[in-house]
Amino acid sequence: MRLRSAILGFTLAFGWAQDSYAFATTQVNNDLWDVSQGTIVTSTSGYANDPLNVFGKSFGVPNPPDSYFIDGKPAGFSHFIEFKTVNPVTIRSLNVWGGDDRVIGAFGQRAFNEFRLFGWNGSSFVKLIDNPITVPYAEQSQFGGDGALTVSQVIPGRFTSDIWRAEFVQPPAFNGTLYGPRVLEMDGFADVPEPGIGLVIWGALAFVGRRSHRA
Repeated sequence: MRLRSAILGFTLAFGWAQDSYAFATTQVNNDLWDVSQGTIVTSTSGYANDPLNVFGKSFGVPNPPDSYFIDGKPAGFSHFIEFKTVNPVTIRSLNVWGGDDRVIGAFGQRAFNEFRLFGWNGSSFVKLIDNPITVPYAEQSQFGGDGALTVSQVIPGRFTSDIWRAEFVQPPAFNGTLYGPRVLEMDGFADVPEPGIGLVIWGALAFVGRRSHRA
């Protein structure tokens, strides 16, 4: 009986731990980089419409304005957004949502094929993430949805700053035109899976199991 109770307790505890640290699988408007937290854009490489849409300004707005980097930059060009939070925030995980033009049959048009994230350490930008992105995106929601979750990653060791830079690399021309990448949303989070939590629970379960067996 005690062993079954321990197993139930482990299941509930492990399930709570998993849920607490799970990555968001949809865009949110309460992350640490959200415009609702006071985030501002300080510089871009050239953006059509309002770059604050990347940080949730148009979250929940029906038929939000189409926002993307300007066209005509050569393949390999690093489009960028630099942004600032009101106070330094500690980021450990992030999601980046892109969206190509597959709704009109143009898979890969307005995509980006590499993502980089930098944080300011007081004197220079430190590269935190550098991810190649497969184009066309493997999965993307229907028009009006969250698009394609192109990056969902933990920053090793976490990083604290109030100044950030995100880069989106221009892929080769699509049907002869260099379309600027579309970035639908960037969400930054402080929550992360703590290493060892599962081992602690497993250890407790094993200890209870041994006691139950001896009883």
